[in-house]
Amino acid sequence: MKTVQPTQFGKFLLLEPLGSTRTTEMFRAVDLSKRFFDGFVMVKRLLPSLGSDLRATKILVYEAKVTRELSHPSIIKILEAGKVRDNLYITEEHPWGRNLLAVLRQLREAKHKMEPEVAIYLAIQICRALDYAHTRKLSFGNKRFVVHRNLSLKNLWIGFDGTVHLYDFGTEPVSLTGPDAANLDFRAICALSPEQIAQGYYDHRTDIFSLGTILYELVTGVHPFKGKDLASVQKAISAANPAPPSSHAAIPPELDKVILKCLARDIENRYPRASTMLMQLESLLTSLDDSLDPDGLGNWMKNLFQREIYLEIRSLHEAFSQCLGSGSLVLRSIPAYLFQRSQPRARSGKLERTAPAVKTRAIAELEEETRVMLEQDSAASDSMETILIDDAPGKDTGVLSTDEEQSLVDNYEPADAHLEDETILLDEKNPPAPGLRRPTLVGPGALPGAGALPPPPARPPAPARPAGPPAGRPASEPPNPQFEPSAPGGPTPAGSFATGPHSRLTRSQLGATPGSAPRPGAAGPRAAAPQPPPPAPAAPPTPAPGNRGKSPLERLSSMSPEDLRMVVVTLIFTIVLLLIVLLVLSGS
Repeated sequence: MKTVQPTQFGKFLLLEPLGSTRTTEMFRAVDLSKRFFDGFVMVKRLLPSLGSDLRATKILVYEAKVTRELSHPSIIKILEAGKVRDNLYITEEHPWGRNLLAVLRQLREAKHKMEPEVAIYLAIQICRALDYAHTRKLSFGNKRFVVHRNLSLKNLWIGFDGTVHLYDFGTEPVSLTGPDAANLDFRAICALSPEQIAQGYYDHRTDIFSLGTILYELVTGVHPFKGKDLASVQKAISAANPAPPSSHAAIPPELDKVILKCLARDIENRYPRASTMLMQLESLLTSLDDSLDPDGLGNWMKNLFQREIYLEIRSLHEAFSQCLGSGSLVLRSIPAYLFQRSQPRARSGKLERTAPAVKTRAIAELEEETRVMLEQDSAASDSMETILIDDAPGKDTGVLSTDEEQSLVDNYEPADAHLEDETILLDEKNPPAPGLRRPTLVGPGALPGAGALPPPPARPPAPARPAGPPAGRPASEPPNPQFEPSAPGGPTPAGSFATGPHSRLTRSQLGATPGSAPRPGAAGPRAAAPQPPPPAPAAPPTPAPGNRGKSPLERLSSMSPEDLRMVVVTLIFTIVLLLIVLLVLSGS
């Protein structure tokens, strides 16, 4: 960020462009309606030429609604959707940091490679977010499962505080045959999967292939499918036969295997779930450096972008030191806010670059100049123009209601919705999260070629119970649908596996697998069970044999010292209480 040229857009001050798509443009911005600065936001608005385009509007609102369905620390949150003078926009969180593409370019300029530990740590955070998203089903439209299908270095973000974030869930997929295919560049298609190149059916394992491509480039600094032109890149991705990452960099053999498994051409040979890949990566990171945490990654980022951080703070200070208007206090506090968060945190770890770096003389002088400038709040240079902020920045800004958002996405599906294959989510090769067990489907919903799970261990036969309702409930009362199915293979009980991939499984399918005996007592008539005999009446308590026939003095003499002390204290307390009562009565 070399120069700040802000532009006001409703209640937002747009600081710099972050990129554009076929229908939208993105900006880093500040919300002027807040009383204090707590972070940047990203404003994504429709291109001015598409302000009345209904499909472009639906695409942007659909993205906002999909992202709102996801609540995960590593998935960027949608803040609001609204209009400024009929120009539709959405705002998202935008942590202070850089995307992975900028990180790789900075490493190349410094002639460094990313340490395998840092790359694995990043992949772990991405895997956690993907595994969360892949098991979520949308609550609107056709209730599709969430697949990102646009993962790239551009929409993976690392904050200077060490947090990792994913952008662009719910965005339109890259089209290789659409009207804008001629405008695509290498970075737009380099992380696509072979099935996306072939415009064929895909599922959540498309994201695993894209993550493998990104992880390959992080650890080696070389893209696995780089070619002379876009046609050769697409051909290389379709073949999916890259050289092992270990041929470009010294990495652990286990990491080599993980990356190559992600990049398998046959979708069946990849990891069935992001959680499966996650477990291998976590085990590998533990063996390399189990001390890496957000503070360590934040220090690594600050050490990599030392000079750029201080230049950005100085540029923001020069731009905002003379601003006037209702949002001027918010803007003038930004440089000090960032400077306070630019200092690395003290920590110990195996990686040298995750500890606070020893600053060079040039960096130390730049830091000191920035500190003095903020303390003195020096005036902006004569070449900078004063920023005039509207006294009522929110007067042209309107937020969309939930009903307005819903009306805009009614009857809308992404362009590739017909290619998404959701049946894999019921496959036994795609296990659920730990703690859940997925049985094999039987009947019309069964997948071809799916093998049966091993039968559950045999249980001892349970005593039969009489037919009819349980004791204590009238025969006219209907059975509880959650615990007592009315018939084998009946409808799925409300409240059991109501969401996620298991929502299609019936209770009978959850209770048995092909070739296994039904669970005793799960269905069918219940035979009469022998009733247990009534309990015998309790005998009346009898006095302890040791105290029978003894006088009070004999009982006192047989007490322990602790019991005697308690008796004496009780007597004294009683006597004192009686004396107080007598004194009160005599005085009255």
